Amino acid sequence: MRTYDNTKIEEIISRYKKPYKKKKDAWVQHCLCQNSLKEVIRVAAQCADDGNLIHPHQKRLGRERLKMLALELLEYEDEISQARHFDNLLNIINRTRHRVIGKQTNYEIAFRIGCYLKLYPDRIYLHAGTHQGALNLMGKLPRNSFLVISELPQPFHRSDLEPWEIIEILSIYKDKWQGCLVETYLASGTYHPQHAFDLHGNGVCYL
Repeated sequence: MRTYDNTKIEEIISRYKKPYKKKKDAWVQHCLCQNSLKEVIRVAAQCADDGNLIHPHQKRLGRERLKMLALELLEYEDEISQARHFDNLLNIINRTRHRVIGKQTNYEIAFRIGCYLKLYPDRIYLHAGTHQGALNLMGKLPRNSFLVISELPQPFHRSDLEPWEIIEILSIYKDKWQGCLVETYLASGTYHPQHAFDLHGNGVCYL
């Protein structure tokens, strides 16, 4: 069992949820403005906004490689249109020949298309910054490529927090999570303190 600094986690989540700090994703918005799924797939895979600016996460890949990926994904248009869950959509994109593109880009392309199709993640996919953030928060991760909300500390269980937002929070604040894990109890009852923290103070939650 793990014990977390509940107060610190809630403060970070609240910082993310502040309305004036949350900006609409220009790349998602550009996809939502398209008139057909074909155009959404092309725009999502090319990772460009309405000003033709490539998303910073995909800039290193270059326009030519992203155009090739878009052409390949268009071959899956029928299959994409029949997806009923976000995981179905992500699996289609993961099957492309351009796997070298990377897990984060595959997820972000799937998310852009998913927003158009109203298919959203129901789990926490671990890639790049999200993986590092979860590792800094929890100390040790399962071998799966994802987490479910019930595996996360209690502050993440709030009803106004969607899985895709948790993915963002873990990534954006990946360097802030260190120190949130206070202690770990093994099945044997062995106690492993993670850092100095007053266990009689406020802000401790148990998972």
